[in-house]
Amino acid sequence: MRKIPWASLAIAAIMATIPLAADSASAAQDHRPGPGHTYVLRDQNGHRARVTLLHVYDPGTLRDSSGDRDFPPAGKKWVVAVFRVRESKGRISEDIYGDFSVIGKNHQTYDAYITGDTTYNGYTDFNSGLINLHHKGAFLIGAAPVLMPASVGVGNVVWSMSNGFGQTGTWRG
Repeated sequence: MRKIPWASLAIAAIMATIPLAADSASAAQDHRPGPGHTYVLRDQNGHRARVTLLHVYDPGTLRDSSGDRDFPPAGKKWVVAVFRVRESKGRISEDIYGDFSVIGKNHQTYDAYITGDTTYNGYTDFNSGLINLHHKGAFLIGAAPVLMPASVGVGNVVWSMSNGFGQTGTWRG
């Protein structure tokens, strides 16, 4: 069999452009969309919603019904994420407390935290966490907090439709 030198060079050039697995994982992490990006996500029944991360407050501010500030325990902080959820196709029934979490820069997952407070950086938690949209184009804006160690930064914000049984969108924090 005769060797073709230009074929060897072409293969070497192609192989040099293919990233290693570790490189592609870090590259994907760096190129996640940030706040303002909208994902079209399906729930477990195939209904679509447009979910937009509007803002991440780190640290966040929580207030009870009388307007008093709710301070986190010592060594902790509140992080508040604000979302817009728009019905795209089908009836949407979601629960922010089962759908939303934050992955810290320490690679730990922090789930949404039910506090009993009424506002999170000026936003409500939709309707006690429930999001029910039954008309095309209908939308709600709301927020929820997570409780994290004060020394840990926000890595990614995650929304998983149907408490993790539907599609997932991930934004960088």
